[in-house]
Amino acid sequence: MFRMSIGAEPVQDRFRADNQAALRAGLPEGCTAHVGGAERGVWRSVADCDGFVAFPTGVKYRSWEPHGNEPLDLDLGAYGNLPLEMGHTDASRTYSHLVESGAVARWPYNHGVLAVLVAVPRWRLANKVANAIPGKLQEAQRAAH
Repeated sequence: MFRMSIGAEPVQDRFRADNQAALRAGLPEGCTAHVGGAERGVWRSVADCDGFVAFPTGVKYRSWEPHGNEPLDLDLGAYGNLPLEMGHTDASRTYSHLVESGAVARWPYNHGVLAVLVAVPRWRLANKVANAIPGKLQEAQRAAH
């Protein structure tokens, strides 16, 4: 997980311009954000997420590791436009973004920090297989033991 201080908390979705301005002011240099309002097909369906965040390619960001694990230096720009979820969201929505996009940017209510969750490639592939072919992951796990 990567954490970036935005210096502001998100407000309700109907105040898209305020959230857009807060992200523009708070994200690191070179990052871009687009909050809602995208035309279908330009990014994705607006119903899929609250917007998108993109990081410049070639810039390494250091992960935040709460339990003493070795931090990662990762090029978040390699993930392209990350789905952005602001405020409340279902865990299933976060999971879906991790499987489909490999990462998701979360900016929850009452937090001035944007968290970027990144799926490990092996985990992402295994979950895509499990979602596409129910029971196949469990069968593969049983066969491996």
